[in-house]
Amino acid sequence: MKQETAGYRTEADFLGEKQIPADVYYGVQTARAVENFPITGYKVHEEMIKALAIVKKRQRLQIWIQSACMRVLEMRLCKQLMKS
Repeated sequence: MKQETAGYRTEADFLGEKQIPADVYYGVQTARAVENFPITGYKVHEEMIKALAIVKKRQRLQIWIQSACMRVLEMRLCKQLMKS
Protein backbone atom coordinates (compact mmCIF):
# COMPACT_ATOMS: atom_id res chain seq x y z
CA MET A 1 0.00 0.00 0.00
CA LYS A 2 1.54 3.30 -1.09
CA GLN A 3 0.09 6.69 -0.25
CA GLU A 4 1.76 10.05 -0.90
CA THR A 5 1.43 12.95 1.53
CA ALA A 6 3.47 16.15 1.90
CA GLY A 7 6.71 14.94 0.32
CA TYR A 8 6.46 11.44 1.77
CA ARG A 9 4.93 8.18 0.69
CA THR A 10 3.66 5.48 3.00
CA GLU A 11 4.99 1.99 2.38
CA ALA A 12 4.23 -1.16 4.31
CA ASP A 13 6.03 -4.37 5.09
CA PHE A 14 5.46 -7.14 7.63
CA LEU A 15 6.41 -4.75 10.47
CA GLY A 16 3.81 -2.15 9.47
CA GLU A 17 3.67 1.16 7.66
CA LYS A 18 6.50 3.70 7.39
CA GLN A 19 6.87 7.16 5.88
CA ILE A 20 9.51 7.24 3.12
CA PRO A 21 10.67 10.47 1.39
CA ALA A 22 8.82 10.68 -1.94
CA ASP A 23 11.92 11.61 -3.93
CA VAL A 24 14.03 8.50 -3.13
CA TYR A 25 14.20 5.17 -4.96
CA TYR A 26 14.63 2.99 -1.89
CA GLY A 27 11.73 1.47 -0.02
CA VAL A 28 10.65 0.54 3.45
CA GLN A 29 13.15 -2.31 3.95
CA THR A 30 16.15 -0.07 3.18
CA ALA A 31 14.80 2.69 5.42
CA ARG A 32 14.41 0.24 8.30
CA ALA A 33 17.90 -1.17 7.76
CA VAL A 34 19.46 2.31 7.87
CA GLU A 35 17.62 3.08 11.12
CA ASN A 36 18.30 -0.25 12.81
CA PHE A 37 21.92 -0.89 11.81
CA PRO A 38 23.95 2.35 12.09
CA ILE A 39 26.92 0.34 13.36
CA THR A 40 29.89 1.63 11.37
CA GLY A 41 28.66 4.85 9.85
CA TYR A 42 30.35 3.83 6.59
CA LYS A 43 28.62 4.53 3.30
CA VAL A 44 28.63 2.16 0.34
CA HIS A 45 31.35 3.23 -2.11
CA GLU A 46 30.03 4.85 -5.30
CA GLU A 47 31.84 2.31 -7.49
CA MET A 48 30.09 -0.54 -5.67
CA ILE A 49 26.72 1.05 -6.33
CA LYS A 50 27.61 1.42 -10.03
CA ALA A 51 28.78 -2.20 -10.18
CA LEU A 52 25.52 -3.44 -8.66
CA ALA A 53 23.56 -1.37 -11.19
CA ILE A 54 25.55 -2.92 -14.06
CA VAL A 55 24.89 -6.44 -12.76
CA LYS A 56 21.16 -5.77 -12.36
CA LYS A 57 20.94 -4.18 -15.81
CA ARG A 58 22.71 -7.12 -17.46
CA GLN A 59 20.59 -9.60 -15.55
CA ARG A 60 17.45 -7.87 -16.75
CA LEU A 61 18.75 -7.89 -20.34
CA GLN A 62 19.60 -11.58 -20.05
CA ILE A 63 16.09 -12.37 -18.81
CA TRP A 64 14.62 -10.42 -21.75
CA ILE A 65 16.86 -12.22 -24.25
CA GLN A 66 16.01 -15.63 -22.77
CA SER A 67 12.32 -14.83 -22.96
CA ALA A 68 12.59 -13.74 -26.60
CA CYS A 69 14.55 -16.90 -27.48
CA MET A 70 11.93 -19.09 -25.84
CA ARG A 71 9.21 -17.37 -27.85
CA VAL A 72 11.19 -17.97 -31.04
CA LEU A 73 11.71 -21.63 -30.14
CA GLU A 74 8.00 -21.97 -29.39
CA MET A 75 7.31 -20.51 -32.85
CA ARG A 76 5.44 -17.50 -31.44
CA LEU A 77 7.67 -14.88 -33.10
CA CYS A 78 8.20 -16.53 -36.47
CA LYS A 79 5.97 -14.08 -38.36
CA GLN A 80 8.03 -11.18 -37.04
CA LEU A 81 11.36 -12.81 -37.88
CA MET A 82 10.62 -14.48 -41.21
CA LYS A 83 9.75 -12.44 -44.26
CA SER A 84 8.22 -14.29 -47.15
